Amino acid sequence: MALPRRAAFQASRALLRTSQRRSASHHAHDHHAEPVNEPIGTGFYLFLGSIPTAYVVYSLSTPNKQGEESWITRKIRSYDHWLEADKARNELHTKMVEEAGNERLLLVSSRNPNQPRTVDLRFQEQFNSGSPYNVPAGQGSINLEQVIEFYKKKNEDQEADRVKWADFRQKNGKVPLSKEE
Repeated sequence: MALPRRAAFQASRALLRTSQRRSASHHAHDHHAEPVNEPIGTGFYLFLGSIPTAYVVYSLSTPNKQGEESWITRKIRSYDHWLEADKARNELHTKMVEEAGNERLLLVSSRNPNQPRTVDLRFQEQFNSGSPYNVPAGQGSINLEQVIEFYKKKNEDQEADRVKWADFRQKNGKVPLSKEE
């Protein structure tokens, strides 16, 4: 019992000898800066300036009491002549492109009438670029008549074999191991 008491006594003496540290002391820190007066800031002045600006823009954009268009609308409509020029230019361009396409087709088809007509393509598979999945029969890019005939014939042959074997079973009551028997 004496040993634990002695250990506790020594531990308490050691605790008394160590200096106590307190986090509230400011001995090792610099002094804080003095308080500074902060200005209102540019955001506040921009907000105050936007109120009369919004009123002026609104008053310029609404028609006056006589029903005349506002100054902004008149200014925008002064550029309408450019729209007419663009429309005429676009129509002319469309006609030129259509004419060039027709001339190219005429040139391609008139080279050699005995030779099959082909068009040079950068990417030949663009004609077959559709999805190969969920395509109904006969709607793809190839002719399926031969495939349809093949499976019709195969189905008819299977049906004939089934009927033949059904008749054979009824007559003999047994099934041979191979078709040749």
